Amino acid sequence: MNHFSLLLFTLFVSSGYGQVCRDVANTGTFHIEPGSRFCVNCPIVGATWFINNTGISNIPSDQYMLHSNNSLVILNGMPGNYQCRTDFTMVHMFMVELAVDAPPFTDDPTTYNVSDNARITCESGAVPAPVGINWRRNGMKITEDNVLQFQEIARADAGVYMCCAISRVAGELVTTCSNITITVQYQPAVLSISPTSDTAQMGGDHMISCSFDGVPTPNVLWSHDGNVLVDGSDNIAIATVDSSSTLTISTLIADNAGNYACEVSNLLGNAMASSMLRVQVPPDPPAAVMVTTTTTEISLSWTNPFDGLSPITMVMVTYQLAGSQPVQVPANTITSHTIDGLLPNMVYSLFLRSRNAVGLSGFANTTAMTDPLPPGLPSLVVVAESSTSIRVSWTFTLAATMTPVYNWTLHYRPSDGSDDDITPVSHDANVMEDTLTELNKGTEYFISVAASNSAGMGPFANDTVETLIDPPSEPTNLMAEALSHSQVRVTWEGVIDNGGRDVVMYHLRVNDSSSTAQQVAANERTYTFNNLLNSTNYIVEVAASNTGGGIGSYASVNVMTLEFGIPPQPSVTVTFTDTSILVMWGTADSDVTEYLIQYRIKATPDWSVATNMTVDATMTSYRITDLRPELTYEVRVFALNNIGTASVASEPETATTTAQLPVKIEGDSVVTQGGVLNL
Repeated sequence: MNHFSLLLFTLFVSSGYGQVCRDVANTGTFHIEPGSRFCVNCPIVGATWFINNTGISNIPSDQYMLHSNNSLVILNGMPGNYQCRTDFTMVHMFMVELAVDAPPFTDDPTTYNVSDNARITCESGAVPAPVGINWRRNGMKITEDNVLQFQEIARADAGVYMCCAISRVAGELVTTCSNITITVQYQPAVLSISPTSDTAQMGGDHMISCSFDGVPTPNVLWSHDGNVLVDGSDNIAIATVDSSSTLTISTLIADNAGNYACEVSNLLGNAMASSMLRVQVPPDPPAAVMVTTTTTEISLSWTNPFDGLSPITMVMVTYQLAGSQPVQVPANTITSHTIDGLLPNMVYSLFLRSRNAVGLSGFANTTAMTDPLPPGLPSLVVVAESSTSIRVSWTFTLAATMTPVYNWTLHYRPSDGSDDDITPVSHDANVMEDTLTELNKGTEYFISVAASNSAGMGPFANDTVETLIDPPSEPTNLMAEALSHSQVRVTWEGVIDNGGRDVVMYHLRVNDSSSTAQQVAANERTYTFNNLLNSTNYIVEVAASNTGGGIGSYASVNVMTLEFGIPPQPSVTVTFTDTSILVMWGTADSDVTEYLIQYRIKATPDWSVATNMTVDATMTSYRITDLRPELTYEVRVFALNNIGTASVASEPETATTTAQLPVKIEGDSVVTQGGVLNL
């Protein structure tokens, strides 16, 4: 009777002689790959190894290695039953069944041309032999046996299939699958070329992309107008990755324009697509230039024979007078332009260049001469010199016409007359003034002057002027009074004779000096001169003027300013409330520089300065605050001038602070109960 020991031994798989073991039961099934190496330890002392019931000593030595510890190394992964056993009174036997997991395979072709018939058989070398083989795709079983067939195989049939073998090992079903790729070859096709047509600027870069399809992967050939392009030649770069190819043309030139073809080919055929490229270049120069002129303008028109495949956006016009700097301006339109502001009778050089988005064309050149110009408008000055004469003069800027003046024509007549009343006068070119005499007194005349040259007579410059009338007589009863050391007041009465026209103004001056000249309206009869010198004798003059006769004779009078001294007393007025007094004063003198305000409670000896500083001379009032109610205060004001000496103070004004009724006067004092007091 045999007994099977329940001892445990280890099976491991190793690619070398190092042992990486895993523990297994005394009997079991292990899956290995064909040709792999594995090792089994036998812990039974004196045991012998049998393979498929054949003693190890009868197995070729190149199939195994036996170590001193009785571990068995199988070198080529041979399948079978392995036993480690002893034959004593009781037999101890340990069995391991090794099963080979060989992936399924096919020896049939897996590459076909589209529309071919295909038959692919799947086989397996697994031990034990499979109980079934089938084909699967996308996880779904598509055959019941090991044969996969296609009638006129299509491109959609290409892909990854699974050939699966089902084996029974140790009573269990084990499935082993292999991926098998079926390739369907077909003629190439160009899927797209982009752009199919395009316009690019000279100097820029341009790219054309070609996407294609085909199995086997097609070769790509680029050509330009039938000429094969090579990567890296001239300005050409070609980059092909997977199913896309890109042609890059760098720094475009005009010769790069044309038809570009992308041709793809494999052993089943070829396909082609093309892209048309237009290269924008600078335009051609303007042509058929036409010129018309006036005295100050040159008008140009032209055609644009070729725009360089880019719309002309501007035409630059340059004009130049000999000896001067050229002037460049954009044309009014792309086919015409008018240059204005030119000099007459001059030759100009003209240059035209068209511009588009790429750049400028070459020059179109021509010349033009402006028309001669009659003289321009002279600058006219007319002055009535007397009641019977008018002086006429004029100036003229030669640069305005650049053509010589031959003579001058002067016309004059009364303004209320007609052209029949014109008196013409002619002068040579070098005579530019005239005095008209024997005219009517107080009459307005219309006067015109024009120049003539070879181009004709220019426009008349016109003006009007009235001959003079007699001026008024001098003012009467002129008197002058010194008001202070710096002020003189002048008074007068009207004129006896106004000269035939109303007096419109009186004119005053001191010592015949224009710096002191003053004017007052005709209805004024007094004027005060300020800022005079003290203790100085002055001659004051007054004259009248009318609307036509000018200024009459001056009447004069002598006066001396007062000696400089302290200013007079200010005139003071006060108003009051219960706690404040508003002090107001009139201007004492024009030379006053500041004022000093003082106040005190009546009948007390001390005066208080109302502020911490004196009041500026421009001020005429000051409010004293923080006073006690129902008290009588005295207030006085000093005027100071540049000498620094204060005048005699104003008489003290008194006010009683209160919040009630108006003032009551008591002698020299003002007893206040609210209100205004003027003393």
